[in-house]
Amino acid sequence: MIVHALTGCMLTGRGCGPVAWFALLLVAVFVIVGVGLAAWRTARSERGAVTRSLLDAALVMWIVFLLVGTMSPAAPTSTDILNLVPFNYFVRSLELGGVDLRNALFDIVANVAVFVPLGLLVGWRFERPALLEWTVEIACLMIAIEVAQAYVLRRSGDVTDVITNTVGAVVGLVVGRAIARWRGRDHDPQSDTLSVPRIG
Repeated sequence: MIVHALTGCMLTGRGCGPVAWFALLLVAVFVIVGVGLAAWRTARSERGAVTRSLLDAALVMWIVFLLVGTMSPAAPTSTDILNLVPFNYFVRSLELGGVDLRNALFDIVANVAVFVPLGLLVGWRFERPALLEWTVEIACLMIAIEVAQAYVLRRSGDVTDVITNTVGAVVGLVVGRAIARWRGRDHDPQSDTLSVPRIG
């Protein structure tokens, strides 16, 4: 599974072959989507066509990465595991130290960092959603993913992942909005929104 291969590659430097192939797949997605959108928008004489297309391509690429990472199945476990105690593994690792503490710290940092690009790209590319709306949406999405991991994919679901992933996405959104203000948006903010459709 690509998640185990990525973790093993980062921690030990071994088993990096599948990671390299997956990276090539992501690059291919980025190039195809980016070039296709840029050509289409340039033909339509849209302002900021290349920048917007690159941001959209990066967003699609990162969503593919996150979907594979969070929703790929693992070897079945004997019981469904859904941990509802935040940071319990980290607290236990403080007593154990050594490799356990290193792995716990790596898990927290990685779960925050992996969602920062998603928030950054959304914040840079779109005026919406608002920060509170984004926080609620990401938290709800992560709860759904963790429940699915525990009871559908037979992986372990953890409330710690919900917290750390949400923090990463929120930090990314704040940074993305700061970049957008610094560079100035090259499109009409009223035309680019990313929010849950309203019914009625």
